[in-house]
Amino acid sequence: MNVFKNTTKLCLLCWLLTAHYTYAQSNGPASQSKSNLTVFAKNGERFWLVLNGIKQNAQPQQNVKVTNLNADVRWKAKVVFENQALGEIDKSIYLKIMDSESADNEVTYQIKQRRNGRYVLKGYSMRPITAVAQTPQEVPNQTVVVYHPTPLPADIISVKVKVDQEKFDFGVKVKTGDSLVPAPVTTTTHTTTTTQTTASSSNYTKRCNFPLSSFEFGKAKKSIEEMDYDEGRLRMAKLIAEKSCLSVNQIKTVLGIFNFEETKLTFAKFAYDHTSNKRDYHQLVSAFTYESNKEDLIKHIQGKK
Repeated sequence: MNVFKNTTKLCLLCWLLTAHYTYAQSNGPASQSKSNLTVFAKNGERFWLVLNGIKQNAQPQQNVKVTNLNADVRWKAKVVFENQALGEIDKSIYLKIMDSESADNEVTYQIKQRRNGRYVLKGYSMRPITAVAQTPQEVPNQTVVVYHPTPLPADIISVKVKVDQEKFDFGVKVKTGDSLVPAPVTTTTHTTTTTQTTASSSNYTKRCNFPLSSFEFGKAKKSIEEMDYDEGRLRMAKLIAEKSCLSVNQIKTVLGIFNFEETKLTFAKFAYDHTSNKRDYHQLVSAFTYESNKEDLIKHIQGKK
């Protein structure tokens, strides 16, 4: 009797395991919702698109579409510009509305530049793939790739080492089926010093006798305040000071717009050559909180006399 009961329990367990396995197979990765992601640069900047740490397009492009993406997970996207001066963008991307049972989606993000010069990745559109034309539409300058979770093959790997005070550059070609063979090449570094002489602003500052009118300064102040960060405000303030003439009181007002004392000090030093009443410049010392910044400005004023 006990043998019969144990056999029955074992059969029931096997049936449950089989049912669970069958359900997992039918609802596993093969049935996960798949979506497409398009990223394009509004102003035509070229970039690489990196998803979960893997670069998707081999060459920098203005418009990249990656297909066959699992829409049930969060993707960590990175935009790496060909022009390194533009920096990089990091953003978490969802390919469907959270807790939504919607079908696969065609998701588009746009690379935009803010007024402060910083680049951001903004959502542009999200549509069910069924709502998109079934016949693929060619988009000018768009590169389409199927998502791949493994890195693209590298063409060149460069490793620099220092041996016996000599620098070598080991170029390693990486190709499928080939062995890695280092090719040492002696590298010589030349340093070139370029001296650039700019026209002195002393001739201009001698003519700086009349500061901006209240109306003109009001407009200038508004232009500075409209910038998002201190870096942008400083750039705008320098431009205004360079093209016009400011009084010490006007400069003090501009200093009050900045959030950081470091920015205030930078502008206070710069504006000295563009003020109409240098003899009163010491009044700006009171605009600073830290003694080190006060001393720095005093030394700058003394060095100009």
